[in-house]
Order: sequence, then structure tokens, then C-alpha cells
Amino acid sequence: MVRMILLFTALLISGVVSAVEIPTGWNRYDDPAKKTVLFKPLNQNADIMVKYYPKQLLEGESVKSWLTNKLETSRAPQGQWVDGLSRFTRESFNRSFGFRKFRRSDGSIGMLGAVAFSADLLYVRLAMIMIGENVSESLKDQGYTILKAMDQDEIANAKAEWRGLDLETGTPKVRGVKKGGSIRAGRYVGQKTVSGESRGDYTVILYESGEYEFPDLKKKKSGYYTYSERFGKLYMRDPFTSARETYNDYCVYGTSTKTGKPVIYAYDSPAEYRLNWVGEVDRLSPSQRKKLEKQKQEKGYAYTTNPGDGLSLDEIETILYVYEGSKVQGNSPLHEEIYLLTKSGRVMDGLPVAPNQLDVAKSQNREPDRWGWWKYDGERYSFAWHMDRSHYVVPRGRQRKTQPIPAGTRLDGEWLASTTYRGEDFASTTAWGDRFSRDGRFTNRKSETVRVNGEVLGEAEKRSNVQLSEDQRGHYEFDGYNLVLRYANGVVYHLPTFTLDADFKQIWFRGGVLSQN
Repeated sequence: MVRMILLFTALLISGVVSAVEIPTGWNRYDDPAKKTVLFKPLNQNADIMVKYYPKQLLEGESVKSWLTNKLETSRAPQGQWVDGLSRFTRESFNRSFGFRKFRRSDGSIGMLGAVAFSADLLYVRLAMIMIGENVSESLKDQGYTILKAMDQDEIANAKAEWRGLDLETGTPKVRGVKKGGSIRAGRYVGQKTVSGESRGDYTVILYESGEYEFPDLKKKKSGYYTYSERFGKLYMRDPFTSARETYNDYCVYGTSTKTGKPVIYAYDSPAEYRLNWVGEVDRLSPSQRKKLEKQKQEKGYAYTTNPGDGLSLDEIETILYVYEGSKVQGNSPLHEEIYLLTKSGRVMDGLPVAPNQLDVAKSQNREPDRWGWWKYDGERYSFAWHMDRSHYVVPRGRQRKTQPIPAGTRLDGEWLASTTYRGEDFASTTAWGDRFSRDGRFTNRKSETVRVNGEVLGEAEKRSNVQLSEDQRGHYEFDGYNLVLRYANGVVYHLPTFTLDADFKQIWFRGGVLSQN
């Protein structure tokens, strides 16, 4: 089997490799010069191997961030990475693991699994397993057994080197809470108490994207949480307990033994926080709001030229649409990006104006960080954002190669997008978009419906009819990746656009994908 390429070169201090119980049918190969240990089956045709690396200094990083950085910035062991981290878990302060897929030169797919473990939170060791497509389940199980044994191997090394141990342990039992279980997105509300006395109300929202937010604090706190399934621990930076992430102060996630609903309990001596799940997420996440704000700011984008003097259709490879779907029906995608790819090999992150209005030379000169290079492996596009082009990254999410809309295209119907937020006894749906007619006219559409206990509480809708004001109707014109909206009041907008299908059922404009209603 092809040898695994070393991912790390800065090996600061070697470790004593202790005895590891090797499954029957496997061999162990020590490399004293590189201080690595390789495990391979006796069957040379078995496409699987495990490798231990010597310890490195953490230099103040957490084990999670150290491993994340290694897996995201390293080269594939063979060929090219297929996508980003397909799975990543922080099991404890001491241990994290992740997986990535790669494609070899012969087209076969391999999987790389990596475990990072620190026994003392000063040094960290890495173990990796590389598995081919046709490896038997029994060999995989044996390989994972060797991979997991690195933890005890490093603990033994730490003891032998008198480094001491600093191992995370489970949290104390929490009255009324069954720890663990899958994280449920939603709004959690509760109180802070000290010696049984209330010291204030707290609300935190956990989003499906992995974000959290304390919306009611004077200075709003938000970020990305991590969840340690092994110990039932929830890690957030602010404002309580896990801001320090110590062992005495802790935050756990679980279910209430009384109600069966999710609950968050935090202990930050002498304060206690108990927050109960009260309903689904009812707002856009911080990252989504940030993206909308960016889109608003880009309406005044500076690097434009006269319509028609920018990029022509012949100069564009495609506009790549990348997205991650929401698990909640009716909600907008959790993650949505577009990239402009030119036939000269360049890629632009986002597209603030219609391509035929984009002054490419000025944009590349004055905002170079927004431009990179692209390549295509037959399935996915990847981008390099630095001059040396030594490292290409596949953007997170699913990819759709879009199509231009031919000049003179006429549509008939409504193209809308909608967002639905649901609580325990209410639902709010907002829809927006445009109605296009075959005579070249368009009218803006927007509606909002609120239901409480299934009953419509309020509904507002702007219908497409002649009574709409001049700033809500006009004439439209498609031309490739450009859409011109000429409002009746004289205002003209040149918008970037594309279609996801040949029948124009899904069209991207106004900053998102709108579907024919």
C-alpha cells in the first residue's frame, strides 16, 4: 500500500513509545529516526494502516483547535481532498478526532481518520488511520482498536517522563437532569441563582448551524458551541462557567427528568444556571444576519463600470452556488454562498453586482483578498486564495453549477422565497419575491402570516395588480447572468442572476434562490 505522507514536520520533543497490544495478523514497524510507529496487516494487499506520531507542544492551543488546524491545512496523504471535515468531535479537553476523504490518482476514495490526545494539556500526540474502499469490517475494527490504544500509550509515556497527568473527568450528578443526548436547537430560558436566591433571567439560543447567542444581554454574546458527548458537557465562551472551561466549573446538557424536555445546567461557583427549552429557533442566526448586512452594504459597491462593459458571457466559466439545506422545512438554507468563476482561472468570493457591470481590474487591484484561483476535479470545485496556489480548499456545502438565463427570456408566474419560524404555540411565515409576466412586466410580492394555536392572527400581503405604487412594479429583462429591473418610477437595477435548472423553476436573484410558486 502506498505510504502515508507525513502531515507534520515540526516534531519538537520525542516520546517514549510504550507497548501496544497488536491484533493477530498485524505487524508493527518502528522508525527510530522519525520517532513514528506504523501498524500494517500481514496481508500486504489490505488497504489499511495506522500510524503514531511523536508528541508536540500544544503552545497554549486546545486539543480541538490544534487538530482542526492540522486537518484543515494539511495536504491529502495521497491525491486530493474530496471535501472538508466530514465529521469532527471534541470528546473531552484531552481528546478530539476527525475524518476526511481523499481521492487517489486512480480515482479510488480513501478515508483518513485522526485522533489527537494530550495527557497533560502541555503536549499532544497524533494517531492516524488510513482506509481504502474495499477493506473488510473486521480489519477496520482492528485498526480502530490500535488507533484508540494511542490514548493509553501516551498516558504511559507521560507517567514515564514524569510529566504528570491532567485528565478531564465527568461532571457531578445534577439533580433533575439526565445528562447527554443529541443537542436540540431552540430557545432556552431560565435563571441564575446564588444560594437559592434569584439573580436574574437568562436566555440562550442554540442554532442548528452550531452557533449560540445570548440575545438579552446588554452586550450580545454569540459564537459557536461544542458538545462533549462523552461527558455531556456543553462549551460556550460567554457569559457563564465555560468561559473559563475549568473542571470545577462546568456546563452540562441533557433532559429534565420531570418534563422530558432539553435543559442546560451550568455551575460557576457560587452561581447556578438552569435553562429550559421553551421553543424552536425564532430568528436568523448571527452569521445569517451578518451576511444580510453585508449584502445591504454591497448595494453601494464601488468597483463597477457601465452596463455591458464588464464581464461578457463568453468570459464566465460559471457562477457556483454552494449551500447547506436547513433541517426545518420552509426555512432558508443554513449556509449559502456564490462564487464567480472566470475562464481565465480566477474566482471571486461573492458577486455584489451584475457581471456585465463588474470592473474586474479595479476589483482585483483594490480587493485582492476577494479573488483567488479555481480548479475542478470532475466532481467538485476547489479554490486557492494565495498567490503561491499551493493549497486549494473545497468550500463547505453542496455545489451546484448554475446556468445563465438566455437574453429575451420571458417568464410567467411567481418566484418566491420564504422563511418559517415555529414556537410551541405560534408560527410566522414571511414570503417575498416577484411576479413575472410574458409581456415583460414584473411586480414585487411580499406576504407575512402569523398563526397562534393554529388560528391566523394577522396577515399582510402585497398583491401584484395595477394599484401597486411605481416603486413596486416595472419591466424586466434577462441577459445571461444579468437581470435588469426598470421600475415605473425610473429607478433601474442591474442584478446578478442565474438559474439552477433548464426550466427556470429556481432562479437566484435579490441575494437568494427563489422558486416558482
